[in-house]
Amino acid sequence: MEHKLASLIVKILNKNCQRTELENAKMIYGIEVLLDNLLKVICIIMLSLFLGIFKESMLVFLGFGVLRLKAGGFHFDKNVMCWITSILITVGGGTLASLHLISKSIAILLVLVTLVIILFYAPSGTLNNPIAPENKKQYHMESIGLVILYLILTCIFWEMQIGATLAIGGICEAVTILPVVNRKYKI
Repeated sequence: MEHKLASLIVKILNKNCQRTELENAKMIYGIEVLLDNLLKVICIIMLSLFLGIFKESMLVFLGFGVLRLKAGGFHFDKNVMCWITSILITVGGGTLASLHLISKSIAILLVLVTLVIILFYAPSGTLNNPIAPENKKQYHMESIGLVILYLILTCIFWEMQIGATLAIGGICEAVTILPVVNRKYKI
């Protein structure tokens, strides 16, 4: 379905402009990725709304996603595994946070473990998403800065559940950069 829709969009875009087959293939692929991610986010939002954990799930999603932009990490070969994992992390993490099972000290410990992992292993590229050597130091420092920000937010805004959600999102992202998890593509 995504391929057909992406092809139709490219066909419409090509009405006023001629592109090569390679350019069209790249555009179709990019639009497919965009549509897949959009659909995944919509499903996560709908499921978290249905379960009554929208705020918690979105904060876990934010904690995971923002750190992932700079720290990198493992990517699945199969899209279905990405879907399952994304839903488990965001909705499962949101559920865990909503149950108030994570104390402030546990959340701080999780963020500190995240910081240690980031210090040693971030950023972590993959075969399809390598990190340019000239960006590694900057991404490393930005990843550290983000985790320190998570630690500060966890301490200051604990009562608003920001602490538990950022701790969950952060530690889930940190796991994806561990060499034992990302060993297949470690660059």
